[in-house]
Amino acid sequence: MTENQNRPREYDAVLGGNNPPPVNAAVLGGIEGVKRRLTFPDELVRVGAVKDTIKYGEAGLDLAIASLKDKSPQVRHAVLNLLQEKLTHPKVKTLLGKELKLVNNTLIKIYQEKFETVTVNARGEIIKRELAQAEIFVEDLGGGVKLEMVSIPGGSFLMGSPENE
Repeated sequence: MTENQNRPREYDAVLGGNNPPPVNAAVLGGIEGVKRRLTFPDELVRVGAVKDTIKYGEAGLDLAIASLKDKSPQVRHAVLNLLQEKLTHPKVKTLLGKELKLVNNTLIKIYQEKFETVTVNARGEIIKRELAQAEIFVEDLGGGVKLEMVSIPGGSFLMGSPENE
């Protein structure tokens, strides 16, 4: 009788299924395992992977920084918490002012957004157009509520109408 080589035998380990591991489960594979977990659809698995990047030195830090682009606010928040502990690291210092800002000793991710402003005359006709750029950041207030804020440079914003109107 011939034995089928593709069938597992009594003591063979078998890898199967596409389900993600439980959130608190140990996943073997070192940094490759972390990379794999960062691609999982479950954001809790990705948050756990971000927390594990710190164990892998420079390569782990690079993975964490790349995860700033993750679509999940929870994952990005985990990255910011991790980077908060590495403020003196040259790579994190490079990000400060470009992608990250330190506000009240808390790291936040910033975005540059271009917009157009117009000046109108008394008849409502546009007499001047200007392109400008602003820093935008999003604060996750929890419960699915996000507050988008725009940084307005001091002394350049006039709200309301002049006193003579």
